[in-house]
Amino acid sequence: MTGKLQRYDPEARRWTQLPRMRTERHGTAAAQGGGRLWIFGGSPCAKFAASDVVESFDLRLARVPD
Repeated sequence: MTGKLQRYDPEARRWTQLPRMRTERHGTAAAQGGGRLWIFGGSPCAKFAASDVVESFDLRLARVPD
């Protein structure tokens, strides 16, 4: 379980650390739209629990450092 987020830049061929999610989860789904990254569901533990939390992140604020 983790709250970490990373973004991959295929042109630079590298990963960049983004701000952490407010809730630690694993097995999430994600979608991008309207300049935001949306994180859905997942599980707060390694067993069979499910999360109904949805978080979004403004991708314009998560710039890739030079």
